[in-house]
Amino acid sequence: MKKRLLLIHPPFVRKINGQLPLNLVYLAAAVEKSVDIKVKILDMNIGQNLSRTLAEFNPTHVGITRYTPNNQECLKILKQIKNSKTGITLISGGPHEWSRSSITQRSAPWIDHVVAARDGERELAKIMTGDTQINLDWRELFPAYHLLDMSEASYSFDQNVFSAAKMLTYLSARGCNLKCSFCSAGDYRPVPIELVIGHLKKIVDMGYQALFFNDANFAADLERTRQLMQLIIQEGLNKKLIWGCQTTANTFLSEKIVALMAEAGCVYVTYALETVSPLGLKRIKKKLSPQVVADKCFTAKRYGMKLGLYVMFGMHTSQHEDYYWARKTLDQVAEIQPDFVSYSILADYPHTRPDLNWENEKFSSEKVWEFFDEGISFHPHCSADYAEQIRSEILKRHQTDLQQTKIF
Repeated sequence: MKKRLLLIHPPFVRKINGQLPLNLVYLAAAVEKSVDIKVKILDMNIGQNLSRTLAEFNPTHVGITRYTPNNQECLKILKQIKNSKTGITLISGGPHEWSRSSITQRSAPWIDHVVAARDGERELAKIMTGDTQINLDWRELFPAYHLLDMSEASYSFDQNVFSAAKMLTYLSARGCNLKCSFCSAGDYRPVPIELVIGHLKKIVDMGYQALFFNDANFAADLERTRQLMQLIIQEGLNKKLIWGCQTTANTFLSEKIVALMAEAGCVYVTYALETVSPLGLKRIKKKLSPQVVADKCFTAKRYGMKLGLYVMFGMHTSQHEDYYWARKTLDQVAEIQPDFVSYSILADYPHTRPDLNWENEKFSSEKVWEFFDEGISFHPHCSADYAEQIRSEILKRHQTDLQQTKIF
């Protein structure tokens, strides 16, 4: 029987949902490049049905991406598949597995393969081909966008950003050169800029006019950023493609780089403010100056870019102290007046608390957590009542001094 691989994007209850499963289109591209195998992507976040897909596609292999907040749901899905269809090979990967693969093998022995690599493309290709010596680099892959229903509305970033232009998301790099405590992105792993340019040309040829670079820190390497911007301009791609990104607003991000990004077609940038609390920044190992972030925000605005901010609460063990700094941070957000803002409350994950038994921890599951970007997660220092207090303060601000800012 010919192998058939079903890749599942499992349900993830969070504020930002329905985003294009970028990790799966890279994994699918790796398999399609390596061997003649039929691949299908099932996105359960947009209502696609598991039972119907299993019956119609009849996979021989099923892979799923596990995140810590939806870990238990993923295990239920895999168990359901194992019980309903005999002979299926189950493959588990994703951020939760990077630090917990040995636990998975002990607690769920019915999972056949665990992909614990941060870049899982090569490992998945090994499993599907049986070739342990396969030579494959994810950076050379063009994402298998053709496996998605790109008419799905939730796969398009907010229309206010790109003026309703047809858009995609793409990675020009993985990882980050910073070491924030809450992030599991790993070391910075950029795609060679010549390959990026080739991929952008393909995206334009597919009829897309807008792109969001989903890199964790787009301008992590400023010299690479400068060269990439110059090539985009040189190839005329800035006349065909507008784009956005997220990056760090540090002192090294000069106005010259921002100006070059704008000339190359950048119309939207998101910066991480997180908090104005010095102790809070220290605890999450964020080497930022809130004033520098504000200055970079105003610079981006001068060059006509729409602006997003990441804001975080919950860094202090005292909720009274945390609420004080939460209000101070919201004052700074009001001064900056971004177009969009993302709110989250600091959560713990396996790489931040390896001492915990993550298979049995009770996650925050109250409805209020869905207001915040990380959604259902593990918040050891914040009660649901405190989360509601923060939510109420945010909504009050958006009715007064942040009326023009959209929560995303």
